[in-house]
Amino acid sequence: MTRKRRLAILVSAAILLGSVWASEKAEAGSTLSTSVTISEQTELFDRPEEGGTPVGALAAFQSLEVDWTGREDPAQLGNWIRVKTWLGAKWIRDDASVLYGGYAEERKEVTLLNTVALYDGPDPARETGASIGPQQLHVTGTVAYSPKYADTARQFSAGSGTWYRVKTWLGEKWIKDPAILEHVPVWKKSYAMKLTGDETAYPVPYETEGKGEKVAAGVVQVVAFGWEGKGPWSPYWYQIEWKGGTRWITPKHEALKYYRTMDKALEIGTEVYYSDKPYSYATGEDHLLAPGTYQTVEATGEWVRLQSDDGPRWISLRALLDDPQQIVSTEEEVEVDANTESYYFPVGGERLHGKGHYSGEKVRAYETWTASYGTVWYNLASGETEWVQAKPAE
Repeated sequence: MTRKRRLAILVSAAILLGSVWASEKAEAGSTLSTSVTISEQTELFDRPEEGGTPVGALAAFQSLEVDWTGREDPAQLGNWIRVKTWLGAKWIRDDASVLYGGYAEERKEVTLLNTVALYDGPDPARETGASIGPQQLHVTGTVAYSPKYADTARQFSAGSGTWYRVKTWLGEKWIKDPAILEHVPVWKKSYAMKLTGDETAYPVPYETEGKGEKVAAGVVQVVAFGWEGKGPWSPYWYQIEWKGGTRWITPKHEALKYYRTMDKALEIGTEVYYSDKPYSYATGEDHLLAPGTYQTVEATGEWVRLQSDDGPRWISLRALLDDPQQIVSTEEEVEVDANTESYYFPVGGERLHGKGHYSGEKVRAYETWTASYGTVWYNLASGETEWVQAKPAE
């Protein structure tokens, strides 16, 4: 293997990882909202001028559409916003009672998973000093808020969230960005995971305030995983089989997903980089593995641990491809059905799921690779590694 090819492996992997959190630049200092919510009675004005005479007023807790369209002049001017009303386009003061986002009346029961502060209104300055812990709550309204200003899409995402109006012993109060069991997206899975340290299991995800139960280091069976999805800092939770039922864990130690033991020979035709642990791309002449036939010991996803004369070595199966850069990112949707089989990687022949695992459905892929024999492979965007031979969805 040439230096150029080895570098291509690393660059290809870095591009794929970096694209996950790429963000677009937003216009600096601009509002990114198409609607606002007023939490107190709000006066309407013909012009954005202090000392003017109000021409009407709006009652609290309703959403207003920002008047962006049909005009060349801005809909936001200083501390004023132009909104659409029954009187036509009018101006309101952009003060603490205005939230950027939409309000909705709600009538539903939710399960609170963490302890949160109580507020008299959807405003961080109106904290009551009281808090409420995990329990069933009755929601009467929500405000999906966003930041008033953001320089990047990532800042916009980090400053967005939801206020919930709930019934409490103090009357109706507001809570900010709570962990709600019913809102945690969960994907069904079926694979083994090796825990490298003792972990704590809970009956539901995001319930970290209780004592939980100890799960000893070892191999467990994953049946689902969930992710709050607020950014790269949001933890993954895994539902595992435990004591005849299921529990949820968020590993604090390294966890090897899609884990399996192996005991077969693997032939490597050219020198490749090896790493001391999986998912870690090493470089340098001191991390080169010579061509030869090696005995496999264990694997996690597309990473395989080999036994060499100098000790264990981890390699990515991507390194065995003639040209790793042929794996490219994609956002295509593909069709999978009851006849679809999935693999840990297109080379190696290790089946992940046999026929009957999928139903007729469309799923998004995030990588694709075309083999020299013409078959097109897709890595499904399932949060892990899951390669299938499939056709693009129509």
